[in-house]
Amino acid sequence: MKIYFFSFFLFGSFFLWGQSTARIESILNTKRTQIAQVETGPASTILYLPCPFSESSFNVGPSPENIGELTVVKIYYVYTRYKQSSSFNQSALDQKRFEWLNATYPTLLADPLIEWEIIEQTGCTDYTQGDSYFHGFILVHRPIAGPESREDELKRINAYLQNPTDLFYEPNIDPISGQLPTDATKTSATTVQTTNTSKKAEFADGEFALYKHFQTSLVNSENVPQQRIDKWISVSFTVSADGKTDSLVFKENYAEAAKDQVQNAFLKMQAWTPAYENGKAVKSTVNLEIRVSYSGDVKGMYSRDGIKPTFSNEKTDVPELSDDHGINLLVNSEPISIKSSAVYKGLELTRSFKNTALVMDVTGSMTTHIAALINWVKTNKLAAPFTSYTFFNDGDAKTTKQKKVGETGGIYLTQNLDEVDKVIEEAMRKGNGGEAPENDMEAVSYAFQNDEDANAVLLIADNYSEVRDIELLKNISRPVHVLLCAAPKFVRCEYLKIAKDTGGMFFLNGEKTDLSQIQKGDIVVLQKVEYKYNGSDFEILHKGEINY
Repeated sequence: MKIYFFSFFLFGSFFLWGQSTARIESILNTKRTQIAQVETGPASTILYLPCPFSESSFNVGPSPENIGELTVVKIYYVYTRYKQSSSFNQSALDQKRFEWLNATYPTLLADPLIEWEIIEQTGCTDYTQGDSYFHGFILVHRPIAGPESREDELKRINAYLQNPTDLFYEPNIDPISGQLPTDATKTSATTVQTTNTSKKAEFADGEFALYKHFQTSLVNSENVPQQRIDKWISVSFTVSADGKTDSLVFKENYAEAAKDQVQNAFLKMQAWTPAYENGKAVKSTVNLEIRVSYSGDVKGMYSRDGIKPTFSNEKTDVPELSDDHGINLLVNSEPISIKSSAVYKGLELTRSFKNTALVMDVTGSMTTHIAALINWVKTNKLAAPFTSYTFFNDGDAKTTKQKKVGETGGIYLTQNLDEVDKVIEEAMRKGNGGEAPENDMEAVSYAFQNDEDANAVLLIADNYSEVRDIELLKNISRPVHVLLCAAPKFVRCEYLKIAKDTGGMFFLNGEKTDLSQIQKGDIVVLQKVEYKYNGSDFEILHKGEINY
């Protein structure tokens, strides 16, 4: 027995070692982002694992248990290109650093949901400068759950409820990303890539000049009385191949005074630099969200396709539109386009549903998705197919030891759409969103038990959260449709299983997938990732070879 056990242990060890080796090789072969120097600083969503310049030894970091409590969404590996000796082997040093990470925190390399990026610092020109540069790994994680972060999320939701526009401001948990250039300046591990000859249309004098144009040009015409308007206006227009603007379209039915201001600004707008495809100027469409306001401080601010301009090269301070509602992450808030979110696009595909109960995870870091839900159900109040709304927080701040499968609690239901805001707030306030696993199946069962009209459930779930009580799935006999949030690349296979086993649909980033015809051995492709069905469960294929 001992011999067989030892042989199995060796086989398992070699198998895991082979997997991690392939994963390290795959990551190190990805394109590298070049930047003069990474600026580091304290932030509540950043953890630094530093090592000395040109060395592979690391300082003592947090325990693996503490790392395991974090929901890590991205890891940067940072090194400096400068080398004093021509014989210095950067690839060998990279390998040793990754081997240390794998030996110390093996779950990080094993987790396919974590995004990776390699940053090559190019500003160092002398060996003596090396110690002033950061080297090692930077972990970006979701805010640590607790009373402070929960209160911050509640304030953001309440502020949005008072002014439910098409934009929702959420904290950017990754201050490193704002320092990085676009993909066009990334390099592969061995060769330099040339700049792409395709680009979008741009305001001729730059983003800051466009902001100043709106600041001065958003005024009513003489035919429209002055009105105190404070609103985001969503528009689109075309930019021709010669840079002329035309075909202004308002995406919603706004007040005439608001439309009048935007039309005036549009008529006074100078020519743009046209979009280019394969080096040739082409006609294109521009989508803007413009702030019309009686406050001169924020009037004229805008975002494009839901992304706020940075004005990074300007000396003039530009006001921040979102108020400081609580916890300071030491990073700026970002405007998120509600209608481009996974929840909003998924809900658009449910219009034909009948007698369906909605169940949603409202634990930490779900505020943007909650805002999208509120926006959609209130905009589509008469057409919404939902017979009830259930929100769960994984146990009302219970400790992990107190959470029993099927009895975790923290579930709140209403059949009155007018009470949704209040019930969401109650569920969020009483929960902590502690560790990653959640009681999804208990919440689904609760909805079926307490909503007699429900023939199916739409589960809005967090892809970064494991399903704590997946064993309860066998007790569910009615369809559970899964609308998944926070899935930039990989999908947690439990959610595919939930939809498959119950005969539900699977929604991901505005696309609907029917898994009912999937047979043992079949492969489902989602976001270019393959998932194989073994007759009972799904598994990610080639996960060690796939990167973001």
